[in-house]
Amino acid sequence: MVALPAAGLLSAGMLAGMGGTASAAASSASLNIGKVSGSNLTCLITVRGHAHLVQPNVTGLFLKVRGEDPVDDDEILDKGGFTSDAAGNFVIQQRIPCESLDEDWGVDEIYVNVTYRDPVLAKAFVIRSNTIKQSF
Repeated sequence: MVALPAAGLLSAGMLAGMGGTASAAASSASLNIGKVSGSNLTCLITVRGHAHLVQPNVTGLFLKVRGEDPVDDDEILDKGGFTSDAAGNFVIQQRIPCESLDEDWGVDEIYVNVTYRDPVLAKAFVIRSNTIKQSF
């Protein structure tokens, strides 16, 4: 698995000999967490982003919600079955109990990894989102 930072970009040099061409769109994921209207107990996780693909193709996306810690990050939610549009753009929304996001004492640090597989490169990529720092 190849890890890409939130602003990672596959360069044309990385694709040499693979028959593809890189687009100018970088892989990215932006995380937002809010409370569901009328509920203080349910949070709505929204991830908007783009999965860079060598050729346009609808992909299977996997969402991994994590709590950032100094040693091992807490696994909060793993869920698959999400898709992008043909260009690789995606919006993922998932309801989750707010208490699940309370991953340590004090301020919690929540981020997501969005994993996808590029069918042309036959590799899996991980896009890490921004980190939300808030008490849940």
